[in-house]
Amino acid sequence: MERILDNVRGNIGSNLKREDLITRADLHNIKQKYTITMQDGQLHKNDATSVDIWVEQMKQEGENNPVIYYKKQGEVDGNNILDLKDFCIILMDPILQSMCDENEFNNALKESNQELMNDPDTKDFGIYFDRMYGNRVSLWAYCHRKGLGVNCNMHLESMHKTIKYHYLNGCKVGRLDKSITTIRRYTRDKKVERIIKLTKGKTTTRIQEIKKRHNKSTILDLTINQDNINNWSVESEYTPSQFYKIKKK
Repeated sequence: MERILDNVRGNIGSNLKREDLITRADLHNIKQKYTITMQDGQLHKNDATSVDIWVEQMKQEGENNPVIYYKKQGEVDGNNILDLKDFCIILMDPILQSMCDENEFNNALKESNQELMNDPDTKDFGIYFDRMYGNRVSLWAYCHRKGLGVNCNMHLESMHKTIKYHYLNGCKVGRLDKSITTIRRYTRDKKVERIIKLTKGKTTTRIQEIKKRHNKSTILDLTINQDNINNWSVESEYTPSQFYKIKKK
């Protein structure tokens, strides 16, 4: 509504018209008379009803439905964990849902590794990746580690701060429907930011530092001795008389 008022009042000319005198109360009356829904996620004046309507709408999204569990108050929990008076809604971005599916992950890993192997420029890396990581996915792939939990307190605090001050302007939200919409806007923007980074090649400070060290290592003039088939002695950059032992596992 603030944007509508701002646009109207920013275009008032010398010839005053009726619509130039519109007020916030007028907009509220128009909204109620024509049952206009707002873009903040409020689909009904009753919060619970609004969320229920949204959940039903999401069912039409098929594979893009972010709702993976929903229980209204008064409904019986099929898992016999929640009481009748309890309310529960669990949301997960469809992309994250696919990351948790072992079959989808295994298929994606196979396709990715095949692409690496088919490209002469990345074939060596594909062989290395398959040898070091491909045969032990249960140790690092999240779909195999769902029950271990994630230590992400700092990430959660950062996300909460961003949502509160960037998306909600520091205001508290008393409605669940508006909170859901805000969180979905946040996840949408994060995905777009990721696409932009991948497209434009934007890197973090940490990645830039790793690349800087790698480039520096390629021009080092150091003495490297191969002691045997799996062991090397590498001269220190700053102490020429000191050598580091490198062992191939």
